[in-house]
Amino acid sequence: MSSEYSFIEFTKKLLSEHTNVTSVQERNDYVFEVTRSMQEDKVVVVIVNEYVLGELTILRIIQENPDVAIICSGGDWNKPTKNAFDLCSEHNVCLCNFKGLYRVLFKKNCRNYVCDTYC
Repeated sequence: MSSEYSFIEFTKKLLSEHTNVTSVQERNDYVFEVTRSMQEDKVVVVIVNEYVLGELTILRIIQENPDVAIICSGGDWNKPTKNAFDLCSEHNVCLCNFKGLYRVLFKKNCRNYVCDTYC
């Protein structure tokens, strides 16, 4: 089993077992449309598994998924650059890791949530 497959399966499990998530629709391996129960809305979550997440990847994600609300860069071992954070902020997209993803799914306006797990 590849590490990418494990990463994707872990993310699907995390999303589908979240207490504020009623459904998860998989657009492709890395893009999920998540229906949240308390907010009665849908948010698009994109996951990436890059050791250093930079602004080029963020730009590509935003261009390919203009409705993205949350970009999750995986576990504590993956770190986004400051430019990646700034770009997400400019585009009103939350950038977080798995711990932050769990928290942000509870937030009313997840796009404005500033994840503190990298600070």
